[in-house]
Amino acid sequence: MQLAELLFWTGERIGDVRMRFREEVFVSRALRNPIIRGCPHCMLEHAADQPHPLRHVALRGDWLCRGVDICHQHLHPLVPL
Repeated sequence: MQLAELLFWTGERIGDVRMRFREEVFVSRALRNPIIRGCPHCMLEHAADQPHPLRHVALRGDWLCRGVDICHQHLHPLVPL
């Protein structure tokens, strides 16, 4: 069940150049990028008040899409991690 949830949020390869991400099919280059980006505000919120903060920081699938340059929650530019 956890693996299915992880694939749902990170993309699952379904062919040579296709991926399924959140029940939609994308060309893999649209989702996979060698530069991993994220919102520092989201990551700080995930880690806040946790005894082991790095265990709670998570990447979000919507950060993977090319053309998505701003966090929709904080309206902050995504930064290379």
